[in-house]
Amino acid sequence: MGQETSKRGLLPKFHFTLLRLCVLLCDDDELVGEVRLGHFIRFLTLRSDGNAGDDHIVLALIEACENAVEGGVDKLDLKAEVFRPTACKYKSAVEPYIYDKMSDANREQMQQLVSSMWGVIAESVAEARGIELKTLNEMADRLEVALPDEALEKGLVDSLIYEDQMEDVFAELGVSDDYDFVTLGDYAAQVGADLKNISADQVAVVYADGQIVDGEGYGKEIYGNTLAAKIAGVRDNEKVKAVVLRVNSPGGSALASDVIWREIELLRAEKPVIVSMGSYAASGGYYISCPADAIVADKMTLTGSIGVFGMFLDTRDALKNKLGITVDGVKSNASADFAATSPLTPLQRAMIMRGVDRVYTTFTNHVAEGRNLPIGKVLDIAGGRVWLGKDALEVGLIDTYGGLKTAIALAVDKAELGDGYRVVEVKEEPTGFAAIIASLNVSVREAFARSELGLMMKEYNTVREALNQQGVLMYSPWKVEVR
Repeated sequence: MGQETSKRGLLPKFHFTLLRLCVLLCDDDELVGEVRLGHFIRFLTLRSDGNAGDDHIVLALIEACENAVEGGVDKLDLKAEVFRPTACKYKSAVEPYIYDKMSDANREQMQQLVSSMWGVIAESVAEARGIELKTLNEMADRLEVALPDEALEKGLVDSLIYEDQMEDVFAELGVSDDYDFVTLGDYAAQVGADLKNISADQVAVVYADGQIVDGEGYGKEIYGNTLAAKIAGVRDNEKVKAVVLRVNSPGGSALASDVIWREIELLRAEKPVIVSMGSYAASGGYYISCPADAIVADKMTLTGSIGVFGMFLDTRDALKNKLGITVDGVKSNASADFAATSPLTPLQRAMIMRGVDRVYTTFTNHVAEGRNLPIGKVLDIAGGRVWLGKDALEVGLIDTYGGLKTAIALAVDKAELGDGYRVVEVKEEPTGFAAIIASLNVSVREAFARSELGLMMKEYNTVREALNQQGVLMYSPWKVEVR
């Protein structure tokens, strides 16, 4: 185990690792669907106009890149110290602070992810469109499909028509003239509660969506104490016979993750618990998932990242040089100030590193116990490495492929509920006046920031999230954007 620090002292420019997934169909500025969605569609169409400069990106390879936010926090005179176990060589969240390019381990990890992602997408498209996989790869390598007519010629779409001409398509499919368009979200919202089984035993779906943070609260993050209380409530509810935990999280605070993990352990001792992973359930997101009776994930889910790191930001120079504030004081013992008035000492660094090492040991032991794997096997697949769902099944991190419905079906089976049950959702949401205040607070804050930053809002959020990474963390920076 060892500590890694930035050689330059000041924070380097931020390099945020992104995975960019090009999609099959884009019309104007609206996303038509994820690449693999075409696997379930019988008829695909594009507008007949457009050229290579328009947003009609039809087929391209997956690209992994590092996106730099120029002139970022390095200008703030902040100094970073990173504490990462030597075994966690794939824990790339810390690399922007200690390297100016990808490490060999991170490059290996990214290449594997990109290749696996493209394999899943290409196989689905090839099967759905009746195209040889080799041919599809050649199309992508040679950029043979960039225009609508090229997509039609290669068999990736069935016709090139305008929106008004879709009426003829609907008519051929037997749709009457009296119809309205609704979004997928609106359609899902119209699905009512199962009133027929209102008094039946319940399968509770609990959502863990966002970065994991300490304390209590509501919003885009998962507050450890709040979610733990929700899980405890489900455990105490006698009507609930099984629980599905829907995890969509890159992790975050190690302490908050452990608080949630403990409640899931207590819940599992009394009722079946199935985890359903969303787009990603990595690092702390996997930590809270590993105790489940079974884990269900999509082939494209980003998971694993079994690792930990510590982060300490020295703000003294920033306060002095930017705000004219200096820090001084007295202390009762040698380490009482703990870097408040001076840099970290070797003794203090060693103490932090002991904590980081202990959390990593705890993490790997929990995975070994929860997944019923030898600790040696866990250490082989850990080290902070991110796994795609397709590969996660092979190494034992998940049990099967599927979505929320698959997870609910497994929960029903384990609880032996038969057909007499109903599904209820348990969400972390404030109610009453608290909900109004929370909503106004978030809306006003985001509206103000957006008005000032405009197109830089996304980069601002990324930097703000990065600056929050202090303490001992289980966090994975990986995010998938479908374009």
